[in-house]
Amino acid sequence: MSGSELSKPHPIVLACGIARFDAIRERFAEWLRLLNIELPDSGHSFKGIKSHLTENGFEVHHTLVSFAADLETRATELGDQITGILDANAATKVHIIAHSMGGLDARTLIVREPDWAERIASLTTIGTPHWGTPVADRLLEKGLGEWIESLETVIDISGSRDLGTEARREFNAAHEAAEADNQVIYQAVWSKTKEVFRPLRKAAELMPDCDNDGLVPSSSQRWTEELISSTKSKRIVQIEFPFPADHLNQLGWWGPSELKSPLQNIAAIAEWKRRFRETESRVREFYLKIARDLPG
Repeated sequence: MSGSELSKPHPIVLACGIARFDAIRERFAEWLRLLNIELPDSGHSFKGIKSHLTENGFEVHHTLVSFAADLETRATELGDQITGILDANAATKVHIIAHSMGGLDARTLIVREPDWAERIASLTTIGTPHWGTPVADRLLEKGLGEWIESLETVIDISGSRDLGTEARREFNAAHEAAEADNQVIYQAVWSKTKEVFRPLRKAAELMPDCDNDGLVPSSSQRWTEELISSTKSKRIVQIEFPFPADHLNQLGWWGPSELKSPLQNIAAIAEWKRRFRETESRVREFYLKIARDLPG
């Protein structure tokens, strides 16, 4: 084996969160791939990030798991896709960069079997509700559980239960020792902002007393400073997003907090476009920095 093969970076896997807004587009994209037609990733939830990292020399793969299923289902699907990526690249490990619930999918996968911890070099979570979110708690209080059961024959949205604070507390307590003892390097990226995209505003109002990204408290995104077992401790690398960002900004998307403003005049529209392009560029460069700083 040549030196270049020995130093070849691990593939990067991008894992999306729950109820991704581009779900219909991605199903259509899957069908087009059968015809050897590849849609540009400018409309992907990880907006233009895969192509930007690829242009800079990284092997990067999207994943597609069930829209809003429970963590066990989503983790199984993520694992199946990672197995395919490892086989296709003759690789032994991958790096996972995961947004929101995608980070919980990956954590669930890693602790499921010891072998999985050997296949994941690192997990970088972005905006992930490691300790849950009051938004999920409120929805469950308002009867979301009944909706989950009534819709189960149409669509599986049971993953919403896994985002509650009690469910996350129980998971963290049950698996902290295993996560401390394995060889996976964990990083938690977090953000906060006072200016959130208008559709997120009602959710943000449920968290008036804590920094958040419109959906997840910053403290939940940060996870913990240290994982501890009976024999070992492991530091979690905590990284603040490079600018105030809501949950969609973290993926390279930007929308005005006031939807009327861009329609008022030409200057407002120009400013809207400028903010959109600036957000795209800054987020892509941030992901590139993450990729360049990954170990191994």
